[in-house]
Amino acid sequence: MITLAVRLKNLAFLVIAVLVLGYLGVRYADLGHYVGLRSYYTVTVQLPQTGGLYTHSNVTYRGVSVGRVGPIELTENGVEAELRIEKDAPRIPDSLTAVVANLSAVGEQYVDLRPTRTEGPFLGNGSVIDEADTTIPAP
Repeated sequence: MITLAVRLKNLAFLVIAVLVLGYLGVRYADLGHYVGLRSYYTVTVQLPQTGGLYTHSNVTYRGVSVGRVGPIELTENGVEAELRIEKDAPRIPDSLTAVVANLSAVGEQYVDLRPTRTEGPFLGNGSVIDEADTTIPAP
């Protein structure tokens, strides 16, 4: 027969396991967006071509990681990449240059957001960075 103490330990383990799996699912597997629990906001960057950029590439602001690249879609004028900026990242001015650069000599690309001023207005959910405000590596 199972004692009360064993049942309580099993229940505590089950509750902790569900909480940990829930946290991992929301934070790392990005399952939270299905129920409206996003930890990021999206910014669209318009590019003439990908410049080697790919989904899940790093997004930095002044060299500090602030997010990841989401889906990249082909458009009539080039491509549009969705940048998923973490909500707890520093506020990023909307007057900036988005630079697709090499992370290493191997050629892994990332997006670096380089501001041209430090005051607002700032990027927010749904902001768009025009192609004129971007730089990609030479082919």
